[in-house]
Amino acid sequence: TISGVKAYPNPANDEVSIYYKLSKTSDVTVILSNALGQVVRTQHTGNNLSGNASFNTSSLASGVYFYTLTANGERSTGRVAVSH
Repeated sequence: TISGVKAYPNPANDEVSIYYKLSKTSDVTVILSNALGQVVRTQHTGNNLSGNASFNTSSLASGVYFYTLTANGERSTGRVAVSH
């Protein structure tokens, strides 16, 4: 089970971190996509129970982005705003 997922800071300026906790150890993939569904950043965090994926957002246009965290065949999605 994926829990405790949050994006900080939100809104983000230069960087955003996606924090998470899992019920069992798993490889984790976090994808950041724009409002059109285009993937703008991807990060694999390896085999763990909790952690975070940090993304540099300084080169992204201001607006709403979506993060999708995948682990153990489960998925968790949320929104983060980028504001410069």
